[in-house]
Amino acid sequence: MLEEKFINTPIKTVMEEAVSACSVIVGGIESYPISEYVFQSLFLKMTGFQEQKLRCICWYIASFDYQFRYNYLDKYKELHQFSSQTDKNVVWSMINGLIRTYDDTKAQISLAEREKMVNEGTEDIISIFDQSILSEWNKHQYQDFKKWAAKITLGEVAEGGKLLSGKMYNIYEEMYDRRNKFAHNTLSYQQNLPSFKSLTEGRQGNFYCWFFILTLIDKLFFNRFEVATELIKQAE
Repeated sequence: MLEEKFINTPIKTVMEEAVSACSVIVGGIESYPISEYVFQSLFLKMTGFQEQKLRCICWYIASFDYQFRYNYLDKYKELHQFSSQTDKNVVWSMINGLIRTYDDTKAQISLAEREKMVNEGTEDIISIFDQSILSEWNKHQYQDFKKWAAKITLGEVAEGGKLLSGKMYNIYEEMYDRRNKFAHNTLSYQQNLPSFKSLTEGRQGNFYCWFFILTLIDKLFFNRFEVATELIKQAE
C-alpha cells in the first residue's frame, strides 16, 4: 500500500533531499542570499510531510480498528491541520488509548526507547548537515543546536501523556508560530521583530532545533504506529 509506504518513510529523507539538491551550489558569500529561502522551504516541506503522515497513520489504523475509527471521526472536527501541539496531542492520546485497550504495559514508551530516539534524532541532523552547505550558512545556529541537543531532558519527551513538555514544548510553540508566518508569508509585510523576552533569553529561532523536534516527533509516532498495528494483527 502506498499509504503504508509513506508512513514507513522517515522524515529525515526530506532533509537528505534538500542537502542533495543544494550540493551543486558553490560555497561562498555569494550563496548566502538564497539560504533563508532554502531553510524556509525545507522547514515548510517537513511540517507538511508530518501533518500528512499523521493523517495517514490515523486512517490506516482506523481501517482495522473500528472503535479507533469511531473515536477518530468524533475527534476529527477538533483537528485542524494536524500541526499544532494540541492537534498532535489529540492523536497521541488516541493511539496510546488504543494500545492500552490491547496491552496496558505497552501504552508508555520506556526511558531507554526515548533516549534512543533522542540520540538517533541528534545523529540524523548531524550526519545529514555536518558537511553540507546548509551548516555553512548557519554556523552559529548549528553549533548552538549541538550544545542544546547534548542537554536535552528526557522527562520533556513523551512523559505524562503529553508528547512534549517543558522547554521542548516552548521550542515547539516558537516553531509553530514561525511555521504559520512562513506559510502565510506574513514576514513579507509585517515587522515581526523578536520580543525583548526572546532576545534576553537568546531565543530567536533555530532551524536545526526545529528540524530535530520534527524528526523526534516522527520517530515517536512511528513507534506508536508499529506497536498499535502489531497488537491489532495479533488480536485478529
